[in-house]
Amino acid sequence: MMAWLADGWELFGASYVVGWAMAVALPLAGIPVVAREQALLGTGLVQMGAVGFAAAIAFGLGAPAVWAFVAIAAATVLAQRPPARERPEAVAASMILAGGALTMLLLAGNAGGLERLANLTSPSLLGAAWGSAGVAIAAAVAVAVVTVVFGRRVLVAAWEPRLARLQGVKPGVVGALSALLLALLLAASLQLSGSLLTTALLVLPALAARRFARRLAWVPWVAVLIAEVCVTAGYAIAWSADLPPGQVAVALLGGAMVLSWLWPPSWRS
Repeated sequence: MMAWLADGWELFGASYVVGWAMAVALPLAGIPVVAREQALLGTGLVQMGAVGFAAAIAFGLGAPAVWAFVAIAAATVLAQRPPARERPEAVAASMILAGGALTMLLLAGNAGGLERLANLTSPSLLGAAWGSAGVAIAAAVAVAVVTVVFGRRVLVAAWEPRLARLQGVKPGVVGALSALLLALLLAASLQLSGSLLTTALLVLPALAARRFARRLAWVPWVAVLIAEVCVTAGYAIAWSADLPPGQVAVALLGGAMVLSWLWPPSWRS
């Protein structure tokens, strides 16, 4: 049962750590996104990060992660201030569709760029170096600390903005800071775990957790538990069945979401 860990650690230990760390950071960061009913926007932001990544390669700008952050930050501003009479989900859908097309068009005819893009979109999780694992651990620790220290304010500001104002919390300020940290995290995660797994970990654990959790304060940690179980099971199943672990983990996260629909409704379902 544990052969994937005992036998695979020497080759894939860093990759395992990256997956586990991202399974902490991304679900916690996804709570405000899901709380504002903007799960589709989370997908759009990841896609726009891929556009920034592709633009950096196409135009030789260097530091693709920096340009991914710039693209995500710009998309966040647009989502928070959509054009007049336009619904946020329409903006998010436009980001997903137009972003996917732009990413491919920017790298059309660039064989090296297309290969790097394939690595960006593939959530294989395998082949990570220990330097990447260190970045992932730092991201997970930073997000966890912010959640422990400011988590209640972020949760209340996202789910109950009127109550937050009564408690002296400014939802606008909290939302802006959360968006900035999310942009930084997504830009790093795109290179660490790929766009598909990044999107799945950002959105699906939080969506499932709000149905499983019986109290608001439990939602972030239930989301992390769901993500860790699915990522770990993804490694184990992929090892025994010779499958890519990232895709297995995403499929399991989808299964957790379906299972949550059968769960007795929670306080916020």
